[in-house]
Amino acid sequence: MPGFGTRLAVLIVALLVAAAIDRWRYGAEARRAREYGFLLVCGLVGALAGGALDQVSVRVSPEYFELGKGLEGGAGLAARASLLGGQAGFVAGLIAGGALLLVNQPRTERPLLSEARVLRLGLPWVLALAVGGEVAAGLILPHLDPLGLKPWLKGLVADERIEAFVTVQSLHVGLYGGALLGLGLACYRVHRARRGVAPPASEDPPAS
Repeated sequence: MPGFGTRLAVLIVALLVAAAIDRWRYGAEARRAREYGFLLVCGLVGALAGGALDQVSVRVSPEYFELGKGLEGGAGLAARASLLGGQAGFVAGLIAGGALLLVNQPRTERPLLSEARVLRLGLPWVLALAVGGEVAAGLILPHLDPLGLKPWLKGLVADERIEAFVTVQSLHVGLYGGALLGLGLACYRVHRARRGVAPPASEDPPAS
């Protein structure tokens, strides 16, 4: 199976070709290039966030990535964990961007927002709630251990490292849960903003 880098390169080439065709067909009214650029920006933000989280997480619990993610331990583990987090974050960013674009699809009664405005309306909330969910889950879930990880980890991880393992797992659960809530709020904000945008004036002259 092709690696992530190869799949990403194929995706970018496909988007460029589709954008070029759209530009050729519709000229100045073409939207694909802006939409695909929006998706790639969302993916990049997600990759940076995911890579940064795992760069911190791997220092808290290397065992989480060795046992839970199947990464090879030892030298270079931090880089491998950060790369894995970046890949997951990129995909999550693409999904979030796609959801926001769907909310902003053309409708005759609701004019489109610019991609830049959609980004401003949505991205801060996704990031804020993702971080908030991560912090809250990291503080609460390790004490509750709702998945019963601590007994299961006995014998697999040194006793003094179990709490760190569960904490990192909780951080990831909170991050994705918070990001999902943030995406829902972001979509609502885009939807509401479109309702408040005045429709374009008709090109037809008023009846006399």
